Amino acid sequence: MFKQFSVAVLLFSTTLFSACDDTSDIEKVDDTSFNILTNLVYCTAPVIFVASDTTGCPMCTWDFGDGNISHGRYKITHKYDEPGNYNVTLSIGNQKFSKTINVRDGNLSYQIRNESSYFLWLSSYVDDMNNGSYREVLNVNPGMATDSMFVYGTCSLHQNLFEVAITVYNQIYLVKGTSFINRYQHNIFTITDSTLFIKRNPSVLELDSVYNLKGLFKY
Repeated sequence: MFKQFSVAVLLFSTTLFSACDDTSDIEKVDDTSFNILTNLVYCTAPVIFVASDTTGCPMCTWDFGDGNISHGRYKITHKYDEPGNYNVTLSIGNQKFSKTINVRDGNLSYQIRNESSYFLWLSSYVDDMNNGSYREVLNVNPGMATDSMFVYGTCSLHQNLFEVAITVYNQIYLVKGTSFINRYQHNIFTITDSTLFIKRNPSVLELDSVYNLKGLFKY
């Protein structure tokens, strides 16, 4: 009985050692490419990388191009602290695949679409009208949109206060109501002929005076 037990342990140990030492799976890996499951990569946002072939995942080595390296997972999440272009490399055994990604200078982005009948002189604010991120765009044609704008929202939540203003005859008018845009996403804000505005004076908002674009441009 003792001899049978000893033989069983010996055989199990040999099998286990062989399985751990076996690199034959690496030879079966036909594709070392990977996909990035994030359309736009923002600073400090989680970026998901997934190897196309998971056969050799125990031997995966990810080099994220920013000095960070990780091992052993076919699907992995990484964050970049600085904007720029990074060369990401996946190695499986002696096979490698690289791809360059662009990390945007901001933690959110947005566009403003002009679906009204008027040329608009636009400005926008993220978080705070006086101290937040400010962008000005001159004369956006009807049916057109601004370029994508990348900014850093500072709100502690995943949504940031967003204000859009137009300038008509040297007077600033804010879109009526409170709007928010989401962190780590591309947001689109649309202005139409029916969008309502309130007049902004340096010291106070005239909340009782509400205008649509036709009323603002009638003079």
